[in-house]
Order: sequence, then C-alpha cells, then structure tokens
Amino acid sequence: MGNELTDVIENMNNENGRLLVYIYEGLPEFWQAYARASYERLLQRKIKNLGKQGAAELAVKLSEFLSSKVTVNESV
Repeated sequence: MGNELTDVIENMNNENGRLLVYIYEGLPEFWQAYARASYERLLQRKIKNLGKQGAAELAVKLSEFLSSKVTVNESV
C-alpha cells in the first residue's frame, strides 16, 4: 500500500490489524485519503495515550463510518 497509515496497520500482529486492512482496502479512494489525512492530524494533535496504532484504528473506522453515512445522488 505504501504510506505510513497502511504500514502501521499492516504491522499490527492481531485480528484487529487484519480487519483494519480489510476495511481500508474496501474504502473508496476519497475515504482512503480522508483516513490518511485524519491519521496525520491525530498524530499532530499529540493526544495523550493515543499512539500510532490507536490513531490508525480511529482514522480508518471514522472513515468507514462517514462513508456509510454519505449517499451519492448520480442524477445528471
């Protein structure tokens, strides 16, 4: 995949890591970019007790949640 977010979730050696990879790969490109941006922003905020793995999990799950709430109207 090739970016810091995906590197972190691929290096998680548990079921949660595999689930995050599955969720991330299933997201449309826009929401993958949103997850990467959210991950970077969470790291910049230096939230207490939120490491790289926690930030990655939060960013991916937030992107998944938001993508499920958005409806696309393709009427032209």
